[in-house]
Amino acid sequence: MAGKNLDKQYIKIMGRISQNILRLREARNLTQEDMTTFGFERRWYQRLESGKHSISLPTLYRLSEVFKVDISEFLKKN
Repeated sequence: MAGKNLDKQYIKIMGRISQNILRLREARNLTQEDMTTFGFERRWYQRLESGKHSISLPTLYRLSEVFKVDISEFLKKN
């Protein structure tokens, strides 16, 4: 039972992070293609925003540098 609850929580958190990545990118008038200039592969980045790819802490850090925000911005509820 605990495993299913963890899975649901993980999916919820990943959804929140992906929504915030999209929100922050759009707030800066950047396209997904623009993200390649920061070293992100376009298809891989698209999977981040769609929540179809798990994100690592180093990637969150890189994104926080690109968007000039604290990492906590990715965990905010919309």
